[in-house]
Amino acid sequence: MAKYFRLKELCMLKRIGMIFLFSLTVVGLVHAQPKLTIEGAWVITETSATGQYAFNQKATQPSLYIFTKKHYSIMKINGTEPRPEISYANNANLDEIRKVYVEGYIANSGTYEIKDGRITFRPTIAKNPTSMKKDSFSISAIKVEGDILILTTESGDKGPAPMAVTTKLKRVE
Repeated sequence: MAKYFRLKELCMLKRIGMIFLFSLTVVGLVHAQPKLTIEGAWVITETSATGQYAFNQKATQPSLYIFTKKHYSIMKINGTEPRPEISYANNANLDEIRKVYVEGYIANSGTYEIKDGRITFRPTIAKNPTSMKKDSFSISAIKVEGDILILTTESGDKGPAPMAVTTKLKRVE
């Protein structure tokens, strides 16, 4: 009878040991999974949207997204054509100035946070003063596939994005 209880005790210890080893393996795998990192320099390769205003556009104008551990900087030229050159702004009319310096260019920098497959941008400096308000933010779904970064707009401080725009970027550094 004592032999039976000893055997039962050994089986129980073996099970506990196996559970402990399994737990260590799971914890090790969770911690070993690579953290999503977007640090570096990226350029836009394609922009698209679905729905009523659907489009798919290969990038033809310069762009640069730079990410450090906590900060980002975005500069890009909108559209498919180069911005017209204005040699002297005081010789240009208001519409020409607006097209070149306001509508044709995006620039903002600030901090970002990645959590649960989403990236939250919080601008601290921007071409557009409205984007610099204290509680201003925008949220996009984020996915990294090798050297391709995919961002899809979702929402911001003003509510849901009016149109989900997907931007594909390629790592250049």
